[in-house]
Amino acid sequence: MVLGHQAVGYVEKVGGEVTKVKVGDRVGVAWIFSACGKCQFCRSGQENLCDQFQATGRMSMEDMLIL
Repeated sequence: MVLGHQAVGYVEKVGGEVTKVKVGDRVGVAWIFSACGKCQFCRSGQENLCDQFQATGRMSMEDMLIL
């Protein structure tokens, strides 16, 4: 096991309205939840320096449910 700030695993259950993954699929979550995609940092691959950067796990549950 290699510990880090990304999470990887397999889907064990899905809800009735889930369409993008199925049980058994391998899935991952990157540590960068979002960034603007337009600033100089985003355009140069340094999204973690973006003023609008949001890390996974550092947002409200309400914001995550909008996905």
